[in-house]
Amino acid sequence: MTTLTLNTSLLNSQSILVAFSGGLDSTVLLHQLVQWRALHPDVALRAIHIHHGLSPHADSWVQHCESVCAQWQVSLVVERVHLEDDGLGIEAQARRARYQAFAQTLLPGEVLMTAQHLDDQCETFLLALKRGSGPAGLSAMGESSPFAGTQLIRPLLAQTREALEAWARQHELCWIEDESNQDDTYDRNFLRLRVTPLLQQRWPHFAQAVARSAALCAEQESLLDELLASDLADCITSRGTLLLTPLMMMSGVRRAALLRRWLAGLNAPMPSRDGLERIWQEVALAREDASPSFSPRGVRGPSLSVTAVVGEVSRWAKRNYYPVVRVENAVDAACRIGFGSVNLCG
Repeated sequence: MTTLTLNTSLLNSQSILVAFSGGLDSTVLLHQLVQWRALHPDVALRAIHIHHGLSPHADSWVQHCESVCAQWQVSLVVERVHLEDDGLGIEAQARRARYQAFAQTLLPGEVLMTAQHLDDQCETFLLALKRGSGPAGLSAMGESSPFAGTQLIRPLLAQTREALEAWARQHELCWIEDESNQDDTYDRNFLRLRVTPLLQQRWPHFAQAVARSAALCAEQESLLDELLASDLADCITSRGTLLLTPLMMMSGVRRAALLRRWLAGLNAPMPSRDGLERIWQEVALAREDASPSFSPRGVRGPSLSVTAVVGEVSRWAKRNYYPVVRVENAVDAACRIGFGSVNLCG
């Protein structure tokens, strides 16, 4: 196998930052990008390694990544992160800290590349299915998606882990093994170690079939975005709040779809189906003399709070992961509901 297995059609940037853990997947990705750079000398290639401080081997992993990058003449950034205990679990905490570090490290015009592959896509789909996600969640990961004002590219998403292992063996690559990957108390590891091997044994092309289903879900979500864009524009005010009158004329299904897209546009945590209905019934339609609030449980990400009072609509998240935002001089809560403008803060 001498031909690059990554999707070269996605390599349209001259400036690339690679998420480099030192494991098999990211080692193969970085190695292939180094070969790509040899064919395209104008490409500026950097790598970033995140030190989570969770493993006793974390310092040696940094040394390994530094050695590999020095050998391949790739500039390496090492970021040490602190994990906040927010009750969401260590996996979610580490992921959030990791992507915050990525966003802060990206240079203008630089794209982020990560090494998720087909098996990862299958696991992501199954985890979304376990949570009862709709088409948006079941879309899993895209090969390219917006991130921190640039793009997050996953050029190995169509490749199996087996293909990456074959590449690593052929090129005699060295990589680290994170001992936590063998701990099946984590949901993703449980799927990887116990569930997907059985599925693949029974149906050898199961992962490919899952990827097709995820792509179809993504297509449906994209179509809905197009169809609802005009409705959403008609409902959003210049302050980013939502007018209730047009929403009240819609079916519950259509209204929920618009609420989801509004929240997604604010980078807000996505409530469950029941949570969306509660926002509508308990906050948006509250009496003028009420001070309703909604704080959903089980939302992945920072805890979201919504309130509506006469003359003011405010929204905040606990632990200050999002700033407090108040809409001044708003019309009364019977006409408008909003969170204002939100941005992640470190």
